[in-house]
Amino acid sequence: TPLDLVNSPFSIEFYVKLPAQVNSKQTVCQISGSNSVISAFVRNSTDVSRKRLEFHILSSSFHTFVSASIPTDKFTHVSLVYDGSDNEDREKEFVDEDRQKLLIYVDGDLAGKSKESITFNSLDFDSSDILYIGTGSKMPTPNFDPAFMTDSFLPLQTFSGSIDEFRFFKKARKFKEINRTIRENIFPDINTLLYFKFNEISSNTGIEDVVIDSSGNGLHSKITNYNLSPMRVVQTGSNNNFKHMQYEQKELNPVLFVRDEKNKQFLE
Repeated sequence: TPLDLVNSPFSIEFYVKLPAQVNSKQTVCQISGSNSVISAFVRNSTDVSRKRLEFHILSSSFHTFVSASIPTDKFTHVSLVYDGSDNEDREKEFVDEDRQKLLIYVDGDLAGKSKESITFNSLDFDSSDILYIGTGSKMPTPNFDPAFMTDSFLPLQTFSGSIDEFRFFKKARKFKEINRTIRENIFPDINTLLYFKFNEISSNTGIEDVVIDSSGNGLHSKITNYNLSPMRVVQTGSNNNFKHMQYEQKELNPVLFVRDEKNKQFLE
């Protein structure tokens, strides 16, 4: 399966916009295998200005996590990185103290790192394992922060907010790499496992649930349980009002559904 990581490093990047409101526990993304779980989720909070985003890995009895505070009511870029390599070819930019730790970058800056260095030798996922975005299942969190008085995370509602530019890499992306492509499209390479631009549709065509994988691995998907109106808007170049992707290029985002009247303007 393209998402089989074994003991490889990996990075997950996305833009997220959380509403300025009280929330319950929500999963942003999660992939679960028979022996492993990778999950990013938001804790329940009454703070309407900032939220706690956590990144967890569990494999067998091994578990570690990192968290960071992110603002609400704006698109924030998040990069979740695990340098799981244990050889001489590992990325030289990562200092030894960050080796085999979880790192979280917020808007291109390092915002947190896990306390422990752990080698996960069995981060393997087969073709029956599904990557979920916007929902998830209960995740055991052994040896977690005692302040939460729990050894598991159970989402109580599906994700409420917006997600854009979801990218999954079989590589521990470095500071310079993250910042170089933080506001523009990327060209997939051998390390790009999954790439959702969420630019496919902007009005009712009868196929609003399609999402195209631009990684080249053909992991095209469908969206369920979403808010149909408003759904997604293709805005590139001079039409782009979403400044988090201000360098997104029109020519790299072809309109796939010509009958969509809203998208016809981008063909002219």
